[in-house]
Amino acid sequence: MGVLSALLVVTILVAVVGVIVYFFYTSSRTTSMEGALKEVRAAVSVFVTESSEWPTANGKLPAAGGYAPINFSAGFTDNTGKMVRFYPHFLHDLPRHWNSGVWLIDSRGDVSVDLGPGEY
Repeated sequence: MGVLSALLVVTILVAVVGVIVYFFYTSSRTTSMEGALKEVRAAVSVFVTESSEWPTANGKLPAAGGYAPINFSAGFTDNTGKMVRFYPHFLHDLPRHWNSGVWLIDSRGDVSVDLGPGEY
């Protein structure tokens, strides 16, 4: 009976540690995605303020109810004649999946990422 009890305790401990590690890993990925979303939103806001364009393929918001992928290489010429790009001038680090078409701007100008927390 002593060996079975010890084996049961070890099994329970392994299971508990596994669950804790899983939730910690998932939580850190969610935080990472939320942080990246905040940074991209802030960069879009400053880009629009300075250029009067959106970082999309055509520089405009999509039609009502639509979404457009963010063009991370969008740019404009500033008043000194210098070409300024969304990345790296406004967004200093590219987020994960930046080239997968999942970073979107909707018709209201809101930025989203079309991934679940576990996918980021």
